[in-house]
Amino acid sequence: MAERDLLEEAIALEKHWSKTVEFRGPGYENYSGERRRYMAKAVASFKPKSVLEVGCFGGYNLREIHKIDPSISLTGYDTNLEALNYLNQKAPYVRTIQGSIYELGKVFAESKFDVVFTSGVLIHIPCFDKKSNTVDSRLIEGIIQDIAGLATKGIVHGEHNGDSFAKVPEKGMRYIHNFKEMYTGVKKITVEDAIEPGGGFEHLIKVSL
Repeated sequence: MAERDLLEEAIALEKHWSKTVEFRGPGYENYSGERRRYMAKAVASFKPKSVLEVGCFGGYNLREIHKIDPSISLTGYDTNLEALNYLNQKAPYVRTIQGSIYELGKVFAESKFDVVFTSGVLIHIPCFDKKSNTVDSRLIEGIIQDIAGLATKGIVHGEHNGDSFAKVPEKGMRYIHNFKEMYTGVKKITVEDAIEPGGGFEHLIKVSL
């Protein structure tokens, strides 16, 4: 089968995540490790009043944030409507909005949030054109620009960071991004190895604005 180009790959991956029902499987709902609490604490460290999770799926991270501080206004954004309905049942205190990650800036054109975060989401944004065998980071850079435009205090990513943009070997759906290169002009950016790394959440990236 012929390799897909960058845009074809992006469309195919988003279609997959818009239809999957993995969000209600035991691997997600019954996960009992420290990683979600680790992410929630990183978000809460900015002492936000409002938080947006891009690619919230079943809202597991948002639920952990609510446990830390129920006063935080939480919004979950995802392409998967069934996952958002599931989240509404599990955590009715979360406002949910369906939409494409590639239309993030348009959907939230009139909105601001103290903190915006992602967890194991941007790893599925292609930055390598498999058809031409070349790096092409325009899609991820556009998303990062949108995220930076929505956040007022900080940004947190649980993703796979690297010194360059690349496709993860033997992982057809995963990509490595250079977050330090994309976040220029910010007050501070730190990258650390994640607790219980895996599933694309290999590093914790914190951006202070």
